[in-house]
Amino acid sequence: MFINQNKNHSYFMRLALQQAKKILGNTRENPAVGCIITKNDQVISAAHTSINGRPHAEHKAINYSKKNIKDSNLYVTLEPCSHYGKTPPFV
Repeated sequence: MFINQNKNHSYFMRLALQQAKKILGNTRENPAVGCIITKNDQVISAAHTSINGRPHAEHKAINYSKKNIKDSNLYVTLEPCSHYGKTPPFV
């Protein structure tokens, strides 16, 4: 497994945490999640979980991006929603 030791990773994670803080207490039973998408070490999109937990931060950040997200990095404060549990992913 390759792990990129880019010093900006902690900076971008802090930005994702700041996004999550914006929605604390307003997502009902869902967690407050922040998401940052970067490309070439520049932020190209940012989002947080919406009020009442929908849509999810990852979904919003992907859709808000005005740039192609191919070969970009996604920083999220919780594992990406990719499983079917109480709700399906990307709802």
